[in-house]
Amino acid sequence: MSYAMPSPVFDGDLILRLDYYWQDDMYAREFNTPGDEIESWDQFNLSMIFESADGSWGARLWARNLADEDNITGHYLTSDTSGFFRNYFLTEPRIVGASIRYNFGY
Repeated sequence: MSYAMPSPVFDGDLILRLDYYWQDDMYAREFNTPGDEIESWDQFNLSMIFESADGSWGARLWARNLADEDNITGHYLTSDTSGFFRNYFLTEPRIVGASIRYNFGY
């Protein structure tokens, strides 16, 4: 979902954007046993974007994984030769950043 409005400070547009992702229950392997099940999870991302009216520059403030949850996105079970240990893959923690873009061709 996004909402655009004229910027109150600079000549251009300010865009607020909220993204939502949801992953349903799934299985990590083809055997579909209870130990292979991965529970459903979701994630919210937020960004505030400025685009100049002439397109010569822009800026973005953003945050991923707003709730800072450790969602399991996958896992696998090793063989008996290595001790049947499990590796889990998690979403990244909350990450916040900023970026600025300038087109030198103007």
